[in-house]
Amino acid sequence: MEWDKIWAINKNIVDAAAARYTVLLSKGLVPFTLAGAPAEPFAQAIACHPKDESLGKKIRHFAPTVYLQADDAATMGADEEITLMSWGNAIVRSVTRDASGAVVALAGELNLAGSVKSTKKKVTWLAKTDELVSVELLDFDFLLAKDKVEEEDAIENVLTAVTKFSDAALGEGALRQLKRGDVVQVERRGFYICDAPYVRAEDPIRLFFVPDGKNMMGVKRA
Repeated sequence: MEWDKIWAINKNIVDAAAARYTVLLSKGLVPFTLAGAPAEPFAQAIACHPKDESLGKKIRHFAPTVYLQADDAATMGADEEITLMSWGNAIVRSVTRDASGAVVALAGELNLAGSVKSTKKKVTWLAKTDELVSVELLDFDFLLAKDKVEEEDAIENVLTAVTKFSDAALGEGALRQLKRGDVVQVERRGFYICDAPYVRAEDPIRLFFVPDGKNMMGVKRA
């Protein structure tokens, strides 16, 4: 059986039992300042899995400024309504760019009365608070560069040059509750297994990507 089929079967198994968390790549995070949000950060207990309350709850933090992934922010325009997943809608009112044209800041307002069905963009976010934790996302490629190794193949020609990829990220504070071996879903990225749980602030939580039959890695590579 091909590995992609095994991974697809595995995905169906872990999907039902994997708690959902938000993790964003550290590079290029864009602050989004929200009018209409409470002036001070606050916390709320929400379900770890949207379809299975038996998996318990986690503490989600909210704040008047949230971080968005750079590639999400780059697609947004003034007066566009988006959905902040697990919170509600917001309207982007202004977009600030640097000299190169990259989006470096957004400002807007919450619109919690807006319909999530009406928006095209549902984005993950992190509240700008001290509760954020450092995360290392690790992807692994195939060791062999070809499907079938022939007897005459030189070993240096069949090994993949780089098979390990590491990305620095930030995650929601609830990730502190993970134990080694826990499988979670990083929303809009895929499934990960915890290799190193939270110990201290200077040591990132280490997560290994679990292929799902379609995606070999959680972070898109050039």
